[in-house]
Amino acid sequence: MSALHRPLRAAFIGGSNTSAVGYAHFAAARMDGRFDLWAGCFSRDTTTNVATGAQYGVHSRRVYSDWRDMISAEARNLDAAIVLTPTPDHAAIVSECVQNGVGVICEKALAANSTEAKSLLDLVTREHGFLAVTFNYSGYPMVRELRALIRSGALGNIIQIHAEMPQEGFIRRNGATPAATPQAWRLSDGRAPTLHLDLAVHLHQLVYY
Repeated sequence: MSALHRPLRAAFIGGSNTSAVGYAHFAAARMDGRFDLWAGCFSRDTTTNVATGAQYGVHSRRVYSDWRDMISAEARNLDAAIVLTPTPDHAAIVSECVQNGVGVICEKALAANSTEAKSLLDLVTREHGFLAVTFNYSGYPMVRELRALIRSGALGNIIQIHAEMPQEGFIRRNGATPAATPQAWRLSDGRAPTLHLDLAVHLHQLVYY
């Protein structure tokens, strides 16, 4: 198969089979046959890392214990790195990928604060790189229909928007004993409260969209 027609080669950084988003991104990447999961550094835990590679069909030679080693070894083979680690890790990973000429598809939020975000965007501009951030809710047909109605003027002049995102992650038990708790990084605030980085970014993106 020629380079023009082969599936795009992607690598996961994070996104193990025990993560909240890993399998969702794996399924989405393979849904239309346009992506091939070529390599991965899925978890800091060796057993989980190896097991995830096997589950996702990645050759054991391309399952790495360190994401930096993976980028160094695979940069020429990759069309994109898909960054699925906790938000506080994004800036270093995205920067390394861009500097090595690897396109980046990053889970929201892009960065832990506006300073990091601006630095990354400046880097992408200088390096003529590719950077996309995934926000799944704007893919829903109902949301796209609402956007079309607003753009057409069918709803008149929109002067105010109220947006809410009810969440039950801190109280949901799912029958588990003890109750499931959010990951540790979701319990630690930085310059921007983690609740805003993890959830409210969806509201900002939807309003903008």
